[in-house]
Amino acid sequence: MEKSRLIVYIVVCFIASVHLGVVIPLFSFISHDLKLSAALAGFVAAMLPLGGLTVNFFSERIVRRIGFQRTMLLGILLQIALLLALIAAPYSIALWVVVRYLLGVSFSLIFMPPQVSIGVELKAKKAFFVSVLGVVFGLGLTVGPLLTNLKAIDVRLPLIAVSVLYVGILAAVSRIRNTFLPASEPHAGSVSRLRILKQIWVAMLPAILFGFCEICLTAIFPMEARDRGFSEAQASLIISLFPLSALAGQVPAAMLSDRFGPRKVAPYLYAGAAAAFVLPFIYYSFVSLLAASLMCGLMIGHGYYFTVSYVNALTDKETVVRANILIEAAYNLFTVFVPLAVGFYLQLAGGATTVFIPLLAIAAMALATHFVSQFRFRY
Repeated sequence: MEKSRLIVYIVVCFIASVHLGVVIPLFSFISHDLKLSAALAGFVAAMLPLGGLTVNFFSERIVRRIGFQRTMLLGILLQIALLLALIAAPYSIALWVVVRYLLGVSFSLIFMPPQVSIGVELKAKKAFFVSVLGVVFGLGLTVGPLLTNLKAIDVRLPLIAVSVLYVGILAAVSRIRNTFLPASEPHAGSVSRLRILKQIWVAMLPAILFGFCEICLTAIFPMEARDRGFSEAQASLIISLFPLSALAGQVPAAMLSDRFGPRKVAPYLYAGAAAAFVLPFIYYSFVSLLAASLMCGLMIGHGYYFTVSYVNALTDKETVVRANILIEAAYNLFTVFVPLAVGFYLQLAGGATTVFIPLLAIAAMALATHFVSQFRFRY
């Protein structure tokens, strides 16, 4: 893989991560202003991963037909069109449902080419460059929520800033070489995917836990923070600490994984995340929420790319493409139901509960599933 193409991939992933970090909390703030119920807000939030899940069924076919570069270019052009729609049109529930669904489609088209091409084209340092993508993703999610503070000037200003970034990178993306997936093997098919899933399903737990934490902290927690009297600046700071601390945890987790193996490192990540979610129950305050977000980011904020590295180590060149698509599909499928389930739970429970109850529950379930799997399966 040429250095220039790799650099462009990384820059585009950063811009898309910034966009993701902007649109999720921005919707939460706007839904609070529109006085949406927790259940309805959860339904709209679920449209983002649902869009990604939809394109997962066709992503391999798309890349084989038009290549990595054109797939990414298609995603960027769709993002720009959706941003212009949000900037120009008055906000409504119907608009957010359609836009968030199509954003999920476009995010998948953007993030998939770098992730898969690294696994297919690079012969060495795959784990290193996967970690670089993780760091870039964390940086973008850190910058994004901070940009939402621009809504104090105009609610559309954060979206305008992201649009400018996308337009600025278009020329570079259009100039990089277009590459394609290698020819598929005769055994590739549904049976092969089931075999791969059986091989890698335990390695998907960090990505699933990360998705749960990301959705709950960025899409649902801002509404809880407002209801409990926190300002938008305080909520944005709490949210930003999650991806920011993930940057600090990315390299140590990768080093420990290289030395001891990801299977031995993973349970400590789950236990650390569970411990983080206990803190708000000890004393619910701005400081304790900062500490919980910080600790959660250190432990599981890099979970998606921890899973990618884990799965790349378990698969060969012929199965890595489908394995990466399965990771994203499982992540999107899980995060479709998270905002719906958590939204309904918070609405039924009322103000006496907190989003950290389901967060603690899912972290404990991931830890238990990991240990149970060691007695039943060899992986």
